[in-house]
Amino acid sequence: TKELEFAKSILQYITALEAVGQADVRASVVGYNTLLTGYARLANELRPDIPLIAEQLLNEMIDSSEDRNTYPDVTSFNAVIKAWGKAKKLNSAARCEYWLHKMINENRPRE
Repeated sequence: TKELEFAKSILQYITALEAVGQADVRASVVGYNTLLTGYARLANELRPDIPLIAEQLLNEMIDSSEDRNTYPDVTSFNAVIKAWGKAKKLNSAARCEYWLHKMINENRPRE
């Protein structure tokens, strides 16, 4: 939808500002989760691209979480799992299981 695209562009803008050193502007897990939850709500068998978009965003969170306040939480993973479940594709169950295991492994306490 237009609203999700607008929200995504705002998050990209914030990320770009952060990349050029604007210390007072930071992307957060809340912003990412807002987008992920929106994608999960849009997902259905007529929109097979939505779970892939949600996965891409979650992977972006995981990849950039080392140096930013964007470490994915349970809400992040659940949104992607929900998107796959609503898509009802042949590989939906396998993708849900993959993200469930990834969530369990990613959210283990770090030593």
